[in-house]
Amino acid sequence: MRDDVNKILSVEETDILYSSKQDWFMIRDGEQDWAKSYGNITLFWKAVRKIIAYDSKHSAYINLDYVEFPKFEEIHFSKGRYLKDYNFFFKIDENMFEHDVSFIEATFYGEANFSNIIFKEKAIFDNAKFKGEANFIKSEFYEEVSFKNSTFNEDSYFQFSKFHKMSDFNRTHFKKQASFRNSIFYAQASFRRMICNQDLYFWASSFKVKVDFWGAICEGKAEFTSTKFNQEAFFWDIHFSGTSNYNNAVFSDKASFKNSKFEDVSFSSSVFKKEADFSYVLFIRGSFVESSFYSLSFHKSIFKDATFNSLYGFKAMKSIPLDSSHIANKETARIIKNCAMKNNNISDINKFYAIELEKIEKTLISKKDYSKITDWIVLKAYKFTSHYSQSYILPLVWLILSASIFTAFYPVDIGVDVFIHLINPFELILEYNLHIDYYVQTFISRIISLYFIYHFIIAIKLKVNKR
Repeated sequence: MRDDVNKILSVEETDILYSSKQDWFMIRDGEQDWAKSYGNITLFWKAVRKIIAYDSKHSAYINLDYVEFPKFEEIHFSKGRYLKDYNFFFKIDENMFEHDVSFIEATFYGEANFSNIIFKEKAIFDNAKFKGEANFIKSEFYEEVSFKNSTFNEDSYFQFSKFHKMSDFNRTHFKKQASFRNSIFYAQASFRRMICNQDLYFWASSFKVKVDFWGAICEGKAEFTSTKFNQEAFFWDIHFSGTSNYNNAVFSDKASFKNSKFEDVSFSSSVFKKEADFSYVLFIRGSFVESSFYSLSFHKSIFKDATFNSLYGFKAMKSIPLDSSHIANKETARIIKNCAMKNNNISDINKFYAIELEKIEKTLISKKDYSKITDWIVLKAYKFTSHYSQSYILPLVWLILSASIFTAFYPVDIGVDVFIHLINPFELILEYNLHIDYYVQTFISRIISLYFIYHFIIAIKLKVNKR
């Protein structure tokens, strides 16, 4: 109880305001019945309005901490239309808290109806308990708002709300559905250690600045379809045990999902315009279909079941064909390649096999481990010969080029077409006494020809399998 309450309210109003409301209602068929307390409810809200009017005039800080709220007053019907509840304001058309307002450790037993309310200054709901539904539909918060450590026992609705400054939902517990559909967060939003026992909706919401879901838990559906993340999005250490959808989501800055766990997640048609970091993530089931990536990493991640199909790169503000520059490391390429092998997707097997080898080659260079120099030479030769068996043109070019060079410097005139003689590794070496250079050069050219023909055949085979 606040110290100055006796200056504002009568003894009866004070008792009503700070009394327990648990015995003001009865449970009938699973619903709260407040019929026996209508008189007390009217007196309670009259006291609340007096508190708000006094604080607005004398302190510019509305203090409703530790108050237990009964159900909100009935909606009035006049001249063929519904009018807004009185509740917090003396005039029926008022809908704005013009000063800081605090509901620290307040308890709301009935539906907490803050729909269409405008909070011009700070709004604090820390450690509040919402026993009934919480309705913040189309509410607007112009300054900081905090629901830290609050508990929502029933469905909570924040659809079409606007958060202009920092919004703090850290350690908030939503025991039922929580909906933020079509909401806009103009400043940093934090949902650290948030728990949602049922469905969580951010469908078509927009985060203009950094958002942080570190350690968040959702046991139902987590819906981020068509959500826009304009700056960094952190989903570290989250555990979403239901179906999670990020379909058509757009991440304009770095998106990090490190150390998280997804039971069933889909990123179909999502766009990552900067780094997408899925390091150390456990995917029981993950789907990436027609997604676009600027830089993708699955470093030390585990997929129990995965779908990768029609992946794209992202550069210069548009989706482009994906290549090795969009894959951060060899593990990422290997994971996608292994998934393609399970699904017998020959095209992706070949593509990500080549990317994997290219990343391995770059790793050998970056580590400057000279004991691996032979591995680097082999991979480099493989790349130049046929681009890791992805090109059948390259081995043909090298075959013709090498035979031409040997022909130009052939040591003897053997009276046959030297070029054909060298390029065909199956033609017999002439068995008459010639200079030793003939045998050495012919042997080397045949070995080189066999090497290029082998890579040509492998590349052709992979090309045919793709079709």
